[in-house]
Amino acid sequence: MFPFAPRPVSAASRLLLFGLLCCVAAPAVAADPPAEPDVTPADHPYRAIHAARTIGRYDKDGDGAFGPGDGAGRWRSVAEYDADGDGLVSESELAAAPIPYLPAAGGRDLNVLYKSTPQGDLYLDLYRPAADAPGERDGRRPLAIYIHGGGWLNGNKQLLVTSKLRPVYERLLDAGYCVAAFDYRLCEPGSGVTIRDCVVDVKDALRFLSADAERFGVDPHRVVVSGTSAGAHLAQMLALTEPRALPGEPDLANVAYTVRAAVSWYGPTDFEKTELFDHDGKNYFRENLAPRLFGPDPLSSEEETRRSRAVSPVQFLHPANPPLLLIQGDSDPIVPLAHAAYMKERAEAVGAPVELLVVKKGDHGWWGTAGTPLEPSVDAIVDRTFTFLTAPRTEAD
Repeated sequence: MFPFAPRPVSAASRLLLFGLLCCVAAPAVAADPPAEPDVTPADHPYRAIHAARTIGRYDKDGDGAFGPGDGAGRWRSVAEYDADGDGLVSESELAAAPIPYLPAAGGRDLNVLYKSTPQGDLYLDLYRPAADAPGERDGRRPLAIYIHGGGWLNGNKQLLVTSKLRPVYERLLDAGYCVAAFDYRLCEPGSGVTIRDCVVDVKDALRFLSADAERFGVDPHRVVVSGTSAGAHLAQMLALTEPRALPGEPDLANVAYTVRAAVSWYGPTDFEKTELFDHDGKNYFRENLAPRLFGPDPLSSEEETRRSRAVSPVQFLHPANPPLLLIQGDSDPIVPLAHAAYMKERAEAVGAPVELLVVKKGDHGWWGTAGTPLEPSVDAIVDRTFTFLTAPRTEAD
């Protein structure tokens, strides 16, 4: 049924890849592009949140701290923050370290509290272009949103700085867009958070900015969005669902916004068709994703179906959708190409504006398989993403 079937991968390899690739680790800080100096006050509560999320993402040996066992490059990048000299960087030590941000010629609103939840406060960053950049209308600018990946399990808004999507957002700033990056709740074991909560949070973040558009200088009806992996799924949901769908904060329930275009880098499209994940006959969906989708309590098959459909982008395809570009590798063992192929098939059936770019030798994260270069290259993927998000569109699009 799906002509782009990926190569078979063993169950053991898939489990390892899920832990390492679904939350694709960034390269060592020494190799990262330069970031704007950290201006987060020493007593800001986001410091502890950022430290906990960062350690949760890269702590491979499970000791709750950064150490040499978490990767030589990563350790070299944080070793200087080992204040007590015990050979580990704890959460408290990391909380004192600089937090990376993008430079922005027009200024920045960093760590803006947009929502409080039982699991903790949620923050966003907003970067502004230079005052003389194009795109301003009546004091407001188009808004480009970045949503981080991490399997709905880890990650943070700071991943924009090290993401392969970063060049897209730097170019968007130059083109006159404000750029926003969101944190959202994570499906950590015992938290009670599910993927639906992640969707609600990113929608609330956009509703929050839209509700106070004059203060932030953004146009809530000129919004574009993209993300990677789990963040790409959330970007699809943000683009394809109505603003009032999946309500969260009551005060934001009726806030309007308009997503004009979206790009998904290797994001899943359907949770109901579990064979899209279990393409090699393994029980990958049930073992890895079901807890994040359904929560800890047993559910009836009918309730599982209902919850799966509620967060499956394919369920919201409609001719009136904003244009969506799916960029997907043909060698991705985490989110197989079958996801994007099925989404494209269903979009054609209903007349929804969905495009698909297949990356040959493309894995999960655009690292390349066995040293084979991607076709198209990462630079070409970045160009295609930027061009798609900024393409001129009429109000009817």
